Amino acid sequence: MSFVADRFGFPPVVTQQQLAAMAPHVRSECVALMREAGLTIEQIARPLNVRPAVIERLASARHRYQLPRAAETVDEAGDGTSKPAHRTEGLPRGSFLILKYAAQRQFELSIGKDDLASELGVSHKMIDAGMARLLDEGLIVRAAAGSGHKPALYRATERGEQFAAAVFHLDTTGA
Repeated sequence: MSFVADRFGFPPVVTQQQLAAMAPHVRSECVALMREAGLTIEQIARPLNVRPAVIERLASARHRYQLPRAAETVDEAGDGTSKPAHRTEGLPRGSFLILKYAAQRQFELSIGKDDLASELGVSHKMIDAGMARLLDEGLIVRAAAGSGHKPALYRATERGEQFAAAVFHLDTTGA
């Protein structure tokens, strides 16, 4: 039995069962890494007890892979400059939903996040992100902390009321 080693002197570190158990894109990456380490297709195939054609197909396979949302970039202008797909400017959708909900209630919120999420039909995570951005942007303030089972009281600032009036086309005459 001949000892097959990569350019660093290490044998392949996966077995046939481990390779078969990997997700397709991970399997292809594993084979690509072994090839980058200096092993030939035959040197990879022999200890794994598979035909070299199988290793060749694994090495050249293309898989659909989605980047995590925060890492995605888009080129909206088409000029070769890309920016993160995750919008860092502007408010998230949850902020608009919360602000509209508050506008319908004289710009005050005294409802728990879970109740607000179910009332608006969105996820708890969306409510958290929306509330955080509204607070960060100074569109709402915490007027009173919650105590016991009572939720905190949030009020829209003057800036928040003006923003809501502009966005939601509200009548600002007080009628």
